[in-house]
Amino acid sequence: MGLTGMLEKRNIVATVNLDCRLDLKTIALHARNAEYNPKVLLCLTMTAPQWNTLAYMHQIFLAFRCCDYAHS
Repeated sequence: MGLTGMLEKRNIVATVNLDCRLDLKTIALHARNAEYNPKVLLCLTMTAPQWNTLAYMHQIFLAFRCCDYAHS
């Protein structure tokens, strides 16, 4: 039984400047799949497993990383 195609992993990264300050603690308390521990990392981490997406929220900007697997 052989493979009919190879899986290719694609990463998409984007950064957004919000031009305002975010209250990371409040966001972490009200959002699902959010982790915020300022003693370890000074950003809030949110995951959306259904889209294979990870977001890092800092006080003044967001950074997104999306993984996509496609057959080549």
